[in-house]
Amino acid sequence: IIHEAFADVGISCDTCKNVNDLMQKIRENEYDLLITDLKMPEY
Repeated sequence: IIHEAFADVGISCDTCKNVNDLMQKIRENEYDLLITDLKMPEY
């Protein structure tokens, strides 16, 4: 839902399915905003 709302106003964003994916994206990219699920699966 948040991804679609951002896309509707022209804001690009990345999504992750687990913590490993998140950590890889954080290492490879620079972000201005991070919205996360505190109970995101580890793998």
